[in-house]
Amino acid sequence: MSDFYTDWLEQSKANEKAVGESPRFTRSKDLKWVRTPQDFKAALMIAPELGFTTGGSCMMRSEIPVGWHTGKHLHGEEAIYVESGDGFMILDDKRYDFHPGTIIHVPYRSTHQLFNAGNVPVGYISGLAWHLEAAVYMGKLEQLELCGENDPKAMAAMPKEES
Repeated sequence: MSDFYTDWLEQSKANEKAVGESPRFTRSKDLKWVRTPQDFKAALMIAPELGFTTGGSCMMRSEIPVGWHTGKHLHGEEAIYVESGDGFMILDDKRYDFHPGTIIHVPYRSTHQLFNAGNVPVGYISGLAWHLEAAVYMGKLEQLELCGENDPKAMAAMPKEES
């Protein structure tokens, strides 16, 4: 029977082996697109679910069709890079317009939702630390509204842009 320290040494060796065998890159053509309650179209790019041995982070890509919005939710910290399309985010009840090249920081446990207000799909990349947060019992994900088509009356009632 081994002691806890010997177990830790063995785990360290197993970790080194796993990191050494982990993928180092992914290709857009290989993304597995899914529809979720949050996103019309989303795909993990780098994540433990894909065999990447991250330190608890993940990267994903999402698309919002013309005339649609994401779900409204809250979770841990997130960084978003807008690749294409125009729209706005409601972040903690304030509106922030975005365009290609916009970088958004979503603070820990801030409610947020993205809206496509343009004529082309909004494409964006997100970086999150969900796996780390979950491992240290700080991971809380709460879905407040589902993704769906924009309601013109609700869009007209949105707050003015803040940034």
